[in-house]
This record gives sequence, structure tokens and C-alpha cells, in this order.
Amino acid sequence: MCNLAMLNRIILVILAMASFTGTARAAYPEKPIWWIVPYAVGGSADVVSRILANRISERFNQRILVDNKPGATGAVGAQFVAHAAPDGYTVLYQAFDLAINPLVRQLSFDPMKELTPVTQVVNMWVIMVAPANAPYNTLQEFVDYARKNPDKVNFGTAGAASAGHLTGELFKRQAKLDMVHIPFKGGGPGVTAAIAGQVSVYFATPGSGMPAIQGGRLKALAVAAPKRLAALPNVPTFAEGGYPAVIASEWTGVLVPKGTPSQIVQSLNREIREVLAEPAVAEQMGKLGIDLVTSSPQEFDHFLQQETQRWGKVVRDLNLKYD
Repeated sequence: MCNLAMLNRIILVILAMASFTGTARAAYPEKPIWWIVPYAVGGSADVVSRILANRISERFNQRILVDNKPGATGAVGAQFVAHAAPDGYTVLYQAFDLAINPLVRQLSFDPMKELTPVTQVVNMWVIMVAPANAPYNTLQEFVDYARKNPDKVNFGTAGAASAGHLTGELFKRQAKLDMVHIPFKGGGPGVTAAIAGQVSVYFATPGSGMPAIQGGRLKALAVAAPKRLAALPNVPTFAEGGYPAVIASEWTGVLVPKGTPSQIVQSLNREIREVLAEPAVAEQMGKLGIDLVTSSPQEFDHFLQQETQRWGKVVRDLNLKYD
């Protein structure tokens, strides 16, 4: 009887350990993930995020629900995620403005303290485009036109303090032009307005601007990249046009609420990096003129700090504040 009782205890211990191990190793995710994009539908970040979310959904064999929450140049959606449960089921896909918003806005949260970086995803170099029927076809032609018609020119962007906005301000200062900034509520609405001729030029990113450029509805005048884009080999850089300081990218990255378990952060990081390594995804992004970039959570965190420092001086010089 004693041996039988001991055997029963051993069996119970083994079953308990198995149960614990199964719980500890429960596959993530076990339910749909809310994928928050803090921009309007159709913008660059939205386009890229959906490509990424679709592939991750297939790999996880779980639904990923893309939810656009535009407002305050990404701050509304970022705050929503920062205040969500840190369980890996609310994920933020945000761009450049994540590092800029604390510099130009009064926020009710601190994105650098309340969000955990997962990985950088892409670099989307800013492209200056013009309506198809604009009376200028090159960067220099636009500069000449702007100087002769200072009361007629303006520039549109996806929003105040966006990558496009800061690029436009840099160009405006370097070229010594007098241009009024017209912000739109995201890249999609901005590109639509540019096609309709509502702005003189528009500072787009590849995800939102490339289809219109390739379709002949917009014409690209210059790219704010270190070198020409493979998808636009005939479009010169701003540096080639005599404006070397005009280099800017609307990078994007993935973040989760602070306190999310490290194993979930690492799982997301691994899946995203493997998706971006797929030839089909690289080809799809390449056609849009987008450079893929991946990093560890620590590397992305360091990059965010560098971006805040880099653009902090520009923001202070321009005295940009949005309340």
C-alpha cells in the first residue's frame, strides 16, 4: 500500500509538472492581436503595416486586426497602445513621429517610457512630388518658379511635425523659399489632395506616393535619400540638386506597452525579422521604393534616442510647437 501511495504521488507530481510546462509554453498568440496604426488608411505606414500584418497573421495562424487610429500625428494611437494591457495583444506600428511628438506637443503620456520597442521595420525616404500638370518638371524648375511666384506656392505633408513636414522645412530654409505649409490628416488624404492640384508640391513617402508616381498622376522632383532610389532611378537626390542637408526618412517600427513579457517581445521580433527576410516581401517593398531594416529591441531603443536627439535641434531651430 505504501508503495502504491508513493507511486500515486509521483504520478500526480509528473502530471502537475506537465500541466505547468504546458501552461508556461502556451503558444503565443492564443487569440487575435490588435494591430494599431495611428494614421489614416492609405498612407505609407498603413500600406506597409498591412503587408507585414498579413504575413505575421499567416505565420502565427492567428488573426491580426488592423485598426487605424489617426490623430495628432500618431499620438492618439500611440497613447491607446501605451495604456493597453501589456499582454502582447495590442501592438503599435508607428513611424518617425514617435520620436518627434514629445518635442513638439504636450502629451499626456511619455512614449519613450510607456512603450517597449520591438524592432525597426523600414526606411521610407521622403520624395518631393508635384501634380502631373504643374508647370515645373525638375527640382530647379520648381525653385525658379517659387522665387518668381512667392505668393502662389505652398507645400503639403501628411501632418504637422511629420517626416514630410520637417523635410519640407529643411528644403525651404536651404533654398530660401517662402512656402506655406499645408498639413493633411495622413498620407492618403495628402496624396489625394496633391493629385487634385491643391498644393504646389507634396512631401510624400514611397508607400503612399509611389503608386501615384508610377501611374503618372504625380511627378517626382527629388528624393531626400543618401542615394537615388532603385524604384526611381531617374529622380535625383536633393544633394544632387545642391541641398545636401535635406535627407530624411519616415522610418517605421513596432512597439508594445511597457511591461509586456520579454518572451512575447522576442517572439514578435523574431517573426517580424523572418517575414522581412522573405524574398517575396523584400520584392514587394522594393517595388514601393522602401528599404527594409530590422533590429533587436535594444538596437531599436537606441535608434529612437538618436532620432530624438537628431531632430531635436531642427525642431528647436524652427520653433515648432503644436498644442
